Amino acid sequence: MIICAIGALTTCSSAHPPSAPCNGIPLRPGADLQRAIDEHDMGSTFCLASGDYTTAEAIRPKDGDRFIGLLRDGTRPNISNTVTGGVFAGGKFVLIQGLGIGPSNNTGLDPGAGSSIIGNEIHDNGMCGIESAGNSLTIAGNEIHGNGLLINKGDACGIKLHGYAGADSGAYSSVTDNVVHDNIGHALWVDCDGHDNTFDGNVVYRNAGIALDEETSYHDTFTNNLVYGNGFAWSNSAVTILDSIGTQVRGNTFIHNEGDVHIGKDHRGTLSAPQPGLGCADLSLTGYRPSAITVSGNGWLLPYRAGSVPTIEPPWPFVGRNSLTIVPSGRKARELTKPSGDRRSASPIATPTINASGP
Repeated sequence: MIICAIGALTTCSSAHPPSAPCNGIPLRPGADLQRAIDEHDMGSTFCLASGDYTTAEAIRPKDGDRFIGLLRDGTRPNISNTVTGGVFAGGKFVLIQGLGIGPSNNTGLDPGAGSSIIGNEIHDNGMCGIESAGNSLTIAGNEIHGNGLLINKGDACGIKLHGYAGADSGAYSSVTDNVVHDNIGHALWVDCDGHDNTFDGNVVYRNAGIALDEETSYHDTFTNNLVYGNGFAWSNSAVTILDSIGTQVRGNTFIHNEGDVHIGKDHRGTLSAPQPGLGCADLSLTGYRPSAITVSGNGWLLPYRAGSVPTIEPPWPFVGRNSLTIVPSGRKARELTKPSGDRRSASPIATPTINASGP
């Protein structure tokens, strides 16, 4: 459950959910988690009692393993990596639920395809809270904060989904109802030919970089997110769509971010149609010429530093016959009224519509 209080200062927190039922292998603080995994069959369930757990390298689950935290004394079991690497890496169809993940000096979670990351606190990892090239992930109800280090600027983030060369990857995932805040990096990020991912109902605030970031990717959707106070540390926009096709940004609420919407192309944008499995475009220059992008029905609420008028990187000679239109709604600013705990009931103002359509 996410609780938001909006007033002079807007704050959100992720309340600890009730402990999920867990019938499986009981583990106590201090247990060697990797040894427990190695000693049991694929698809085992591990029930972690409240307390602190440590690892000296990233834990590698078997496919189908389930790790469930028991919050019986009101505290969340926490796993940190005290030496090198992240906390969990790999494993398909893995469930990680009700745990604290971090600190570590790398990415907290790197789950494999079909995995579910539900109701965790993912914090203080040196790179990203979650980063994965897996398909069909479910990332829901987590609090993701304090991840990233300045020495990793450009790579650190809250959540990053990305593809890799040679496979249809970084795709078809659902990222919903998370609180992503105070990360030294971008907040919600798709890169390297990721595609067809949905980011809905998340609360995204006080991140150093871009709040909603689409880079050399396609057909990703950002809807019904509450986005505020982002980008000030790095002078970034709330939304950046770079070298991407078919991005949808609809029904979000933006409050007091450093910038608004930036749609652009750099030297990597050479293709006009999606091609799965291209991976990162830095060397191959296989990014996309921006087209079929829609930014519509979003609310821009006071106080804000920017956000009532989107900014488009001019000029647009690279889009050929593409057209770009900005249609302001004409509505005037209204007082923000929003009940605590309801992230989707704020009154919208000045909601622009952007459509970029291909030739």
